Amino acid sequence: MKKAFLVLASLYSTTVLAKKDLPPRQINLTATKSRELTSLSTPEIADKQAILAVIDTYIEGLKSGRVDLLKKVFYKDAIMYGFSEENKITEGSVQHLYDIIEKNGALVNVTSKNTIQHQTSNTASVLAELKNTSPNQNSTDYLSLMKINGEWKIISKVYHLSYAN
Repeated sequence: MKKAFLVLASLYSTTVLAKKDLPPRQINLTATKSRELTSLSTPEIADKQAILAVIDTYIEGLKSGRVDLLKKVFYKDAIMYGFSEENKITEGSVQHLYDIIEKNGALVNVTSKNTIQHQTSNTASVLAELKNTSPNQNSTDYLSLMKINGEWKIISKVYHLSYAN
């Protein structure tokens, strides 16, 4: 009887906990060595670090003007959509970004605050808040990533340019 009660109590608590409406987990990981990582499993930590490494390479590609670095982190068929500060839409291939960097060069003063908004075992959404993308512009980038053949790649970029304060 005691065993039956323990089994039922265990099943009940598992069901109640599973049904709890918990808020989605958001972890702000501007640095890969966040104290919040300690509660995650080893594969989750490795994926978060790999995702942030991709974003760091993206930012470094912008800062250094190196299209080769950008091509390393974007999927070959990545897409890009966004609005300029005049609300003009840009749409199509990530080649547009490569062309801008080749034409205008390095964004040496750019800084970025990066936040993993959500992640599964093979997809992720990252918010990159860029400052100083030009002398008078900032950019808010929403980057979608997929783990393809064991490697995290940016598959899409949705952005909004705004005037810097």
